[in-house]
Amino acid sequence: MSSHLGIDAGTSFTAAAVRDSGRSSVNGLSDRSSALPSAVYLAADGTWFSGDAARRRGVREPSRMAEHFKRRFGDSAPLVLGAT
Repeated sequence: MSSHLGIDAGTSFTAAAVRDSGRSSVNGLSDRSSALPSAVYLAADGTWFSGDAARRRGVREPSRMAEHFKRRFGDSAPLVLGAT
């Protein structure tokens, strides 16, 4: 039997579910819920963070964080985080 992964990449939150052996389950992706914030953060050392961790770090350095980037799908302009 095969397994299937479904991802809902939302503008504000992202969630994932797995279907395996005829059963579906939502996977916990966040510290407190099954969905995580659709946010990414690029640290100065090149380390990537997503979700809650990205939001926490982005408070101090908002130029290194991106949220609501789904609205830009198909946009040819680069997404700049920090100087990258």
